[in-house]
Amino acid sequence: MSGLADTIRTVRGRAVRCRDTGDGPPVLLLHGIGRTLADFAELHGRFARDHRVISLDLAGHGGSAPLDGPHTLAALARAAADCLDALGVPGPVHLVGNSLGGAVAMRLAVDDPARAASLVLVASAGFGREVTIGLRLLAVRPLARLPRARTHLFADTGHLPQVERADEFHRLVTGFWAGRTAGR
Repeated sequence: MSGLADTIRTVRGRAVRCRDTGDGPPVLLLHGIGRTLADFAELHGRFARDHRVISLDLAGHGGSAPLDGPHTLAALARAAADCLDALGVPGPVHLVGNSLGGAVAMRLAVDDPARAASLVLVASAGFGREVTIGLRLLAVRPLARLPRARTHLFADTGHLPQVERADEFHRLVTGFWAGRTAGR
């Protein structure tokens, strides 16, 4: 999709490339390893019709500078949260992550559950024992913070269904956010 303007923000002294468009409940789109926010360009515009959508290049990717320390999941999740803070987004956001971005989204949801309105994982990377335990705890009542879950398999796609099947992906995710089941 053309017409989306990227900006470079300084967040905690580090350059971060991001897109921030639309109005409504906030959404954070996180790409995979070796990729950029361009992976979500088409969906960014679609989601922005009724959501505030933030895409960012993860630290050390695309137009974002690397972190000073190791690029652990916790550090990448903290950097994403810092970007949300810098953009004035303090509350819960819909987290959408592909591959490494999915692992970062999971880590952010575990480290700061109040920040996660929902969690959409797209061909997500492995995420280690510390995140697995945290996600399991989030699913245990009365601790449950993320009460709904849905699994969907996209037929005949590779690692980027948000690109390869953008229309179906958009309908599925916005339906999930609205509380609709897949059959409605």
